[in-house]
Amino acid sequence: MSKTAEAVWQESQSLAESERLELAARILDSVRADGLDWALDDADFAAELDRRSADQDTGHSWADIRSELERDL
Repeated sequence: MSKTAEAVWQESQSLAESERLELAARILDSVRADGLDWALDDADFAAELDRRSADQDTGHSWADIRSELERDL
């Protein structure tokens, strides 16, 4: 995770649960704008988040991940 993303994460922990949920929804909406359509309570979405997190740790680029996702859709 980038330093900026880590800072956002740390800051988000001081928010009320309702504010964190609103923030998560807004972030999800920004992903939907890229053509993806998942819901926060979707098990496949949670699995995809886990996979992306693991991929980031292994150094896969967003371009590679996005191409893979588009192939799978």
